[in-house]
Amino acid sequence: MSSGSPRDGPALPLAMSTSILALATVAPTAGDPPAPAPTITRRESITLDAAMVSTGHPQVVYATTVTIKKGFVNPGCDLTIYAARVIVESGAAIDVSGAAGKGFVEGERHDATERKSTYDGGDGFDGKPGDAGRPGGSVTIYAESISGAKLEITSRGGVGGRGQDGGHGLGGAQPEVRVEVPTPRMIVVSRRFEVTNPPHGKWQEV
Repeated sequence: MSSGSPRDGPALPLAMSTSILALATVAPTAGDPPAPAPTITRRESITLDAAMVSTGHPQVVYATTVTIKKGFVNPGCDLTIYAARVIVESGAAIDVSGAAGKGFVEGERHDATERKSTYDGGDGFDGKPGDAGRPGGSVTIYAESISGAKLEITSRGGVGGRGQDGGHGLGGAQPEVRVEVPTPRMIVVSRRFEVTNPPHGKWQEV
């Protein structure tokens, strides 16, 4: 595999040169890290397989003949092929699916460290979300002819990262001195006079 500037090798048609310049100067979306520079490869004949991968970089390939085999995997990176002939071997596959988002390992959490009050327990901290999966790349092929077997191209968005576990709450505490529960007792609400030996009697509570 060789890489270099657009000036390496034989001259290219203006359309191809313009395309490669545009690919190299696309501005990144606000908030995203700077896009890595594309890897540009020119040969008379190129075999696209695992050995051809420039991991983490978009790739642009120029050749008279490009033979595609299995094993080309470059997560989230674009691939552009310019060729007169593309030959697809049996089992050939290109995979530019996005990388998985960063997540948390199982059991990684932030437990409660203090109570809400003297006796109440404390809440554990909410888990944080995992990072979103990265977008898949694109595959573009410009060729006069494509022959051979079926070519499988895969570009899926990456799986989102595992969210953080919620923290364990802190148990409540028992009071050191228990409050004694009052015992129910009878309360006098009225009295009546009961005659026992007329005209004598006595007051009774009711």
